[in-house]
Amino acid sequence: MNQVSSRSPKIKVGILFGGNSREREVSFAGGRTVYDLLNKSIFEAVPIFVDSFGQLVELDWPFLYKGSIRDFYPSSLAIHHQPWASLFESSNEGSSRGWMPYAEQHEEAHLHAEDWRKAIGKPLAWEDLSSRIDLVFMALHGRNGEDGRVQSILDFWEIPYTGCGPRAAAWAMNKVAQRHDMQVAGWDVPRFLSIPRADWVGENNSAREQWVGKIMTQFPNGCVVKAANQGSSIGLTLLRNVDALALEEAVDKAFFTAMIRKAEYQEAGETALDRLADFRTGIGFPLRDRTSGVVWFSATAWEHWFLHEFTGDACELESLDSETDVLIEEIIVGKEFSCIVLEKSDATVSALPPTEITSSQEFYDYRSKYLPGLARKKTPIDLPDEQIHQIRGACEQLFKDFDFSVYARIDGFVTTTGRIYLNDPNTTSGMMPSSFFFQQAAEIGLSPSAFLTYIISASLNARIQANPTSIRCVKLAEQLRESLHQAMQGQGNRKRIGVLMGGYSSERHISVESGRNIYEKISSTEGYEPISLFLSGNAQQWDLHELPMHLHLKDHADDIMAGIHEVSRPRVIGQIRNDFKEILETFAPNALEFARPVAWEDLANQVDFVFIALHGRPGEDGALQERLDTLGLPYNGSGVQSSSLTIDKFLTGELLRASGLQVAEQRRITSDDWHKGFDESFLKAEGRWPMIAKPLDDGCSTAVFRLTCREELEAYAQLTFREDDQWPLEAATLLKVPGSDGFNRSKAFLLEEFISGRENEYFLEITGAMLVASKPGGHRDYEVFEPSESIAGEGILSLEEKFLAGQGTNITPARFAVDPLEQQRIMGRVQDTLRKAAEVAGVEGYCRIDAFVGIPKAGDIRVVIIEINSLPGMTPATCIYHQAALAGYTPHQFIERIIALGFERKRNP
Repeated sequence: MNQVSSRSPKIKVGILFGGNSREREVSFAGGRTVYDLLNKSIFEAVPIFVDSFGQLVELDWPFLYKGSIRDFYPSSLAIHHQPWASLFESSNEGSSRGWMPYAEQHEEAHLHAEDWRKAIGKPLAWEDLSSRIDLVFMALHGRNGEDGRVQSILDFWEIPYTGCGPRAAAWAMNKVAQRHDMQVAGWDVPRFLSIPRADWVGENNSAREQWVGKIMTQFPNGCVVKAANQGSSIGLTLLRNVDALALEEAVDKAFFTAMIRKAEYQEAGETALDRLADFRTGIGFPLRDRTSGVVWFSATAWEHWFLHEFTGDACELESLDSETDVLIEEIIVGKEFSCIVLEKSDATVSALPPTEITSSQEFYDYRSKYLPGLARKKTPIDLPDEQIHQIRGACEQLFKDFDFSVYARIDGFVTTTGRIYLNDPNTTSGMMPSSFFFQQAAEIGLSPSAFLTYIISASLNARIQANPTSIRCVKLAEQLRESLHQAMQGQGNRKRIGVLMGGYSSERHISVESGRNIYEKISSTEGYEPISLFLSGNAQQWDLHELPMHLHLKDHADDIMAGIHEVSRPRVIGQIRNDFKEILETFAPNALEFARPVAWEDLANQVDFVFIALHGRPGEDGALQERLDTLGLPYNGSGVQSSSLTIDKFLTGELLRASGLQVAEQRRITSDDWHKGFDESFLKAEGRWPMIAKPLDDGCSTAVFRLTCREELEAYAQLTFREDDQWPLEAATLLKVPGSDGFNRSKAFLLEEFISGRENEYFLEITGAMLVASKPGGHRDYEVFEPSESIAGEGILSLEEKFLAGQGTNITPARFAVDPLEQQRIMGRVQDTLRKAAEVAGVEGYCRIDAFVGIPKAGDIRVVIIEINSLPGMTPATCIYHQAALAGYTPHQFIERIIALGFERKRNP
């Protein structure tokens, strides 16, 4: 009792995230990561959401785990981007629901904003923030986040915060100012010129032609066009072959203006509005029609006017969130890198090992940054040690020259001649689990949680240096030191949870993201100690390794696989670790440095439970479950029998059909069937095209295609049945498959009818999760969550929509009816159907079931089961957490419940 009473009180950390910039979704996801990773024995995390209008809300925790800000603010139950009646009266041809707007994109939003804020939490005034929290963790990005404005407000109210002060933040936000100041100071900068907004937007064609001519003369070999005051991937275009039209379009894009031609817009189809309204890749609303001066807040209202009332051929639009300048730079040929620089307790600075970036895209764009597996990151950069230290030294010098503090992320290039260009200093970094911020710290042994603790400690020191008389900061720094000491001394006996991820399926990168998220959630709980386990090999041989932190945080499974057998680290890593020796001794004294092989027969001596975070084979097919049963180890999810059934989508569908449930008409097509002559009677049924082709026994998010003709089916079969050393380029081109990594070879695939809405039927795609408790005597209790409505951009949910923060739109609970009683009735019917499907399949522990729901104006609803996922994705962006939150579970509690059910299933087989 004395130990409990003597513990230091927890430091209240207000996490500022969200905001009104074009990077708000990255901020939202990063803020959630910080909330999850803060050491719960030291800190009390307080989520402070900054809304579209710059106002603060202490966010109710269930909203923190939505996939996108649009999923909860403003509430879809309070405001609809389309009237409910029109949804039910439509024929539902196609899948588009229209653009789902952000708060500022609603007409007269200012009249309702206060009510919207009250619906998601407790509104806070900036002047009251100091009484609620002890310090602010800055997780904002872009305008009104990275530009020094918020830091100035916090300085005014004497609230300590993490990261740089306002002066460095304002400088780092303006790329044009950066280039001029760095050039004057003698830094290597690429050749550049800048276009002021007044010289481009609204000017006559001759003025624009003069600028175009000047650019083409100065940059004949191509250029990079950048918005001056945005994130590094917003408004960016790389032009390798400069022509006048492409250049004008690129500059317009960077100024967030566009000439929209009606004929081209109509030809683009259902996704045209999304591309225009999405402020990450398009102009974004609200916007102004330059010809009439009318301001449009609503995307759907503008589209109706443009298509049905506007009589011209084209209209010129500009975003109200505009840009002051556009930067034109030469293309630098060399290795691209990013480097985190840290300020140490003695006010000296040292850089972490720089990361080399290789993207599958032409440049490191939004998708490559935030979707697992799209970009390859190599840390340290593949260069001689001397050059690595030169890069570090340059980044450290820039940090000091321009008044940075605490930490910075500095991006740049190194050419083949050794010339270093630091072209993008940032005073903050993405806070995603796999970001450079955490990955580079992991290279020297710091876990994400430990690194965040260090950032808070260093920030308090920086605030004290800026204001030595700040009693508040001095007391907080002392409190943090004492709490950290108590936390290090107070490790109790916790159950060891082996988090198993990786594998060799097409979804292995998503598995890593799921496993890492589980690991992070478990690490902040009181009763469990996570151990990172990676499975590699093939169907004949499984290898198991415990991962050190630097491998655990790599976001590409193949990079982890390449590192598990290393017996030495690059010498430069040892040198950098020595630079941070004092920090490591304080914040990570027991860090594992190399991957450690784990013998299967010894696994039960090292863990008490295995949390399977694998997707596809192995993991979801029962083989791993059988091995764990032999070892006597409990695990999450279903046992051998159910797992071996649900991995086979065809057998599962046939069993569900035989049990009276509705499923899609389907055919299993084997390689032998195809080459001997496929029975085409299934294809010739009336109205059969389009059809869905998908893997028979792989994950639900890769190699799923909507086929519209026999030629596309031929291409799909060629890709599936290809030889090991072949890649049918013509077939891949037809189906727009970029590479073999997401399209595994197989001896069979599944062909299904395309389920769509019928006439006079409200039609939607849903996904519903549940918990399943095993009871004595073989009985099971089902807790079926309220399912989510999944809105796909182009008919089939993409990998991005499922797993990329802010990309997918999931509305939880799904909207079945306007009337609350009817909504409840249909919800119950859908939940009953999902429960029956789980019962028929013998699911245990938990699962997620995907389905289509058709609600006619009269008659019974139809629920068509798509598939059962026995080990659903558990990445931070998946909607399973939204559903669990409605049932009262935080993500930590939900995961703990899954673990408890695994122990329970072992007791009651």
